Amino acid sequence: MIAWVFILARKGSKRCPDKNVMPFDKDGTLVDRALRKLIKIAEIGDVSRIVLDTDIPMYLKKYKDHPSVSVIERDPALAGDDINPADIVYHDLKLMMDGTGSRPDCIVLSQATSPFWDEIDLGVCLDCIFENESGVISVNPSYKPNGCLYVILTEAFLAERTFFPKNVGFYKMKWWKSIDIDYLWDFRVAQAVLNE
Repeated sequence: MIAWVFILARKGSKRCPDKNVMPFDKDGTLVDRALRKLIKIAEIGDVSRIVLDTDIPMYLKKYKDHPSVSVIERDPALAGDDINPADIVYHDLKLMMDGTGSRPDCIVLSQATSPFWDEIDLGVCLDCIFENESGVISVNPSYKPNGCLYVILTEAFLAERTFFPKNVGFYKMKWWKSIDIDYLWDFRVAQAVLNE
């Protein structure tokens, strides 16, 4: 199985300014945390490629030559507030496939601002789509998407260009794992959870 994971990190958040560059834990930012986790998972084998799409200069520089991370500078046409993340991933996926000649079995979108999922959560979602679903979306206990994981077969994504395909399943996660950082309050709550 070949899985590519996409992390999207743009500057200019309005609800929580600079949330993608503010120190989150002792080792760095939310984006750093997401990439550390994915790099470790890639070493196990569930992930074969990590794609970071960003317009933030510090990440363009920091991860440019990292052997486990493919960095794509955000297309300015895809940098607005109202851009669908699926359009960004579609653009990057086509770019990567054309550039490498390879194609993943499935793709994963994970928001750096949903920091508490782990390799077990990803493994369950990957197992589900290869059993009977075209895609799987992680949700909180109220069944609202929590931003942690959107997993979809590449064939379905290319055909439907969405992370909500016709045949989609849901993976329910605990409340604390479902924290999605939109505001500074969420950021502080997530840090409190991290520090127990």
